Amino acid sequence: GGAHVLDHYLSSAAALPTALYTTGGYYTLSAWQRLTARGLDVPGNIGLLGFDNFAFYQHLSLAIDRVHADLTLMGDLVADLLRRALAEGPLTAAVKTLVPARLIEGGSLLPVSEMTPLKR
Repeated sequence: GGAHVLDHYLSSAAALPTALYTTGGYYTLSAWQRLTARGLDVPGNIGLLGFDNFAFYQHLSLAIDRVHADLTLMGDLVADLLRRALAEGPLTAAVKTLVPARLIEGGSLLPVSEMTPLKR
């Protein structure tokens, strides 16, 4: 219950997006719940891609594609940047870090030609 940012977005958007990307696993489940509550089918009407680093996903069988990143490596890279900043002073240039990630396919990202358009 209650207001949800996704409800506001879907009510005010001129056209339905073909897919949504959510950050954390709980946000993905919340988005899936709100989409289905509005009568939208994932993936028939809209795709849903979630960032997945939560153990509870192992117990779910939802058709949601997920991105699983190496959070241990990400933490190591951030810690290294902090050590550099402490030893050498504040970083004065942009720093890019690459974190390996893999796509776990769940079938929620259909080609647009296979989606069922909605009438508003």
